[in-house]
Formats: sequence, structure tokens, C-alpha cells
Amino acid sequence: MKISEITLAEAKEHLRIDDDYDSLMIENYLKMAKNYVLKYTGLNKEKADEEEDLSFAVLAIVGEFYENRINSVTSQTKINPMVRSILDMHSINYL
Repeated sequence: MKISEITLAEAKEHLRIDDDYDSLMIENYLKMAKNYVLKYTGLNKEKADEEEDLSFAVLAIVGEFYENRINSVTSQTKINPMVRSILDMHSINYL
């Protein structure tokens, strides 16, 4: 699956959410996760779409955003090691 093809419905399915209560929040998390992946890797949208494993990273980031939504104001700056590994494989940002 391409990053650009990940929909709100797919993000909610990944999170195992059936109702529409948090839809707007999840939609925003999805946008933020996509932007995070693009900025972290330095890839443009077209190049990122060529790497299907980046879609897993996007969904994992959405999951972390959603799980940590109540404690969003924390000093935790660690990235999930599996997500970091996927992003590092495709990163062209070397700074």
C-alpha cells in the first residue's frame, strides 16, 4: 500500500476502532504521521509511495499518537525502534 492511499478507514481499522467518535483526531494523526515520515526520510511523496513498508511506519506512528493522546504533553522523545529502523532504511536526510 502506498502512503498516499492510506485512508481514515484503514487507520481506524489498524487501531480497531469502529465508531466515529475520534475520527477527526485520527484523521489529523494520519496527516501528521505522513508528514513525519516524509520529513524524517527527506523523500518526496512520489518516492515515498514507491516504498510500501513506509505505510506500515505511518500506521504505527498513528497508533502511537492515538495511544498517547492523553499524555501528549510529555518529555518522551523516543521513536519506536521498529519504526526508526524502517525510516532509516529509506532516509536520504543525513543531518
